[in-house]
Amino acid sequence: MNEELLKFLLKKNALKFGQFVLKSGRTSPYFFSTGSLDDGESLSKVGEAYAQMVVDNDIEFDAILGPAYKGIPLAVATGQALFEKHGRNTRMIYDRKEEKSHGVEGERFFVGNLMRGDRLLMIDDVMTTGYTKFAMLDKLRGMNMELSVPALAILMDREETDEEGKSALAELESRGVHTYSILKVSEVFEFLLERDIDGKVYVNQEQYGAFEEYNKKYGPRK
Repeated sequence: MNEELLKFLLKKNALKFGQFVLKSGRTSPYFFSTGSLDDGESLSKVGEAYAQMVVDNDIEFDAILGPAYKGIPLAVATGQALFEKHGRNTRMIYDRKEEKSHGVEGERFFVGNLMRGDRLLMIDDVMTTGYTKFAMLDKLRGMNMELSVPALAILMDREETDEEGKSALAELESRGVHTYSILKVSEVFEFLLERDIDGKVYVNQEQYGAFEEYNKKYGPRK
């Protein structure tokens, strides 16, 4: 686990502990969002972490895809870090939330030089149930350009299943998408349990117990 990155995310308040209602409707004992990574230092550190993971795993792709909205700055940061730190120059593609009704036909749903047969590395912040990732795959399929997403890179894997107990990672794998995560929430909680980080304990026994209960309900089925 990238301990230094985790400490930085805590410092930037990207990872919080308490009670939070998620977009899925679940009440979680923690909340993770890259919305607070709103400066050059943050995007530089996160971009370098993504880029290093790409290099370490020898991920092959033709262009980086950043889903709107949080995936866009993460994709940019990754592309810049790949070039500056590893000498790899790659195209970057971003999707639109709303269809563009004017201009170039090829940019109706995406911004960037999307080419037929492209293998796309999708960059996003977090994996929960994976619904937004499946929607993106369907959107790409609708382009009729023989596009594929061989890899998805995320900052935090919440290690959750859907309401039927199905793993989003397994479902994505069945669609040909292998997921790489920089941080896994189970490792994060284990690392932070009663650990002093710059004079503060973020996860005590009570918070860890709340996470275990949440994980029993929504985590991987054994």
